Amino acid sequence: MDSEQIADIKWTSQIPVALSQEQAFNYIADFSAIRLWDPSVVNSTLQKTGQEQTIGKGSQFEITFDSVLNKSMMKYEILNSVPPHEVHLKGHHKNFTTFEIIRITPDNNNKHATTIHYCLEINVKNSYRFLLPLLKPMTKRMANNAARNLQRLGLPDTTRPRKSNRLLAYTLFPFFWHCTKLGFRRLKDAHPLPVTSDKRVVITGCTSGIGREIAFELARTGCDIIMINRNHNKAVQFKKELESRFNIDVTSYIADLSNATETQQVAYNIKNAFNSIDVLINNAGSLIHEHQIKEGFEFHCAIHLVAPFILSTTLLPLLKNRQCKGPGRVINMCSGGLYGQSLPLHDLQYEQGQFSGTKAYARAKRGLLDITQEMARLYDREEVVFNAMHPGWVATGAVASALPTFNTWLKPFLRNAYQGADTALWLALSYIAGHHTGQFWLDRKIEPHEILLNTATPPNKQALLFATLEGLLPEYSPSETELNTTRALKHG
Repeated sequence: MDSEQIADIKWTSQIPVALSQEQAFNYIADFSAIRLWDPSVVNSTLQKTGQEQTIGKGSQFEITFDSVLNKSMMKYEILNSVPPHEVHLKGHHKNFTTFEIIRITPDNNNKHATTIHYCLEINVKNSYRFLLPLLKPMTKRMANNAARNLQRLGLPDTTRPRKSNRLLAYTLFPFFWHCTKLGFRRLKDAHPLPVTSDKRVVITGCTSGIGREIAFELARTGCDIIMINRNHNKAVQFKKELESRFNIDVTSYIADLSNATETQQVAYNIKNAFNSIDVLINNAGSLIHEHQIKEGFEFHCAIHLVAPFILSTTLLPLLKNRQCKGPGRVINMCSGGLYGQSLPLHDLQYEQGQFSGTKAYARAKRGLLDITQEMARLYDREEVVFNAMHPGWVATGAVASALPTFNTWLKPFLRNAYQGADTALWLALSYIAGHHTGQFWLDRKIEPHEILLNTATPPNKQALLFATLEGLLPEYSPSETELNTTRALKHG
């Protein structure tokens, strides 16, 4: 910024953080991480790398700020970068320009502590200068909130999770509101996700949507990723992106998880290739409107219930043999749709009555919650914890194609994929989340298992569902020959 130009708005702060100088610099300089620590930011992406194809001078970012209905977007560029000491950024908005200088100084007495010196200057366009009396206090409030989150970086999250108000949960309007991006605002004061992790995570369905955001942010922390996807080309491209961006190990398997044999094969391949894993995230899913049967399983039952069951039970020894402290973790991606359906154990394949893809999807998600709770009862919580979650209503390509009317009417209120991924990331990384098992989560809060009466599955029937699925496994156990010729190929 020109030294002779006086900023319309200026904010400065010195923020102590429990990170090394290098960790703090790498985290801050990649400005796409701002969505992790600034509550006013709802999304942030890297648009262009800098010199030498790395984060540095010339890197460009797109930042989306919080707004009830309309998006407020800014373009940022790194003007100068001196690792691990300092980074200068310039931001462009249609109504103002920002200059941000961030300096990081180490604590000479503690290599795991640094101070972030943050200077923000804003110049407002002439046509909007009349708003300065409002913009100044608003900017100060937003900046202070971001600084408070930065100060919590590197510190463990010991906040005890809250339970949703059960009475409100039974009132449909508050529930609908909680599922939107407006409901996600409840997390504005939430503790930032851990900055670093050395976990090994298996995740299914992660080349797009919520799964992609989960894998991306796990990779940012340093987690090694084992991903299972259906599309070979997308998987290869995403693997390259993660490895080059975050310098981690990514192992990619290709399998159609609506096919029980392929699911069993890929599970055995992972079991044979690795000694341990720390987290399994069963995220893959889809909604179709045709009644499809594969190897005796209805499509939604196969991909949302049978596949997670096979992966969880087959990879259980690896989860018990984890390298990181605390229990292994299984996270099952469910849906609020399960509140509208009970699980008919006598008709898992939807052979009775007129078929509805939406109902079949909800039934399968109800079943996924049921086996989550049953496995939580069966296995020692000191070894493995099992949790299910609801991402809220998220604007993804899958939702737009499968539920076009729903997507059209609620589009202004739908969450983005990153917001849908937050709870899964918290369940995978947070210290406190490892102390809970058998719960159903939304926005890091424990949700009731039932809203409409008589939709929850009693424990004895959950046990029967588990036994039914367990009895089907031998029928789909692959032979050694099949394992050698499996389509679930390992890439690198």
